[in-house]
Amino acid sequence: MAEQRYCDDDIGRRLYGHLLRAGFADVAGTTHQPVFVRGSERRLGEHTFREAVPFLVAGDPDRGLTSSRQATAICNELHRLTQDESLVYGLPMMMQVRGRRR
Repeated sequence: MAEQRYCDDDIGRRLYGHLLRAGFADVAGTTHQPVFVRGSERRLGEHTFREAVPFLVAGDPDRGLTSSRQATAICNELHRLTQDESLVYGLPMMMQVRGRRR
């Protein structure tokens, strides 16, 4: 699906090499993975999914990834999970690469 939108979901793994090939010096990389135990940040996944629902549900059942009813159930469950303070909410690991122009 990402390829259809001209996106590269795995670019993080290749950023280091891209900077080296582009002639950057002192190239270094780290990873970052935010984790939230309280606050509005815990609802990021819920809000993101809600925004994506129109693109996930299609009028034609053969073309959509889910039904409107299923999407509503997922939204409700995501909301319920964000209210459970015994759960930790973590974002995916992100690559951070930096370098200095020569």
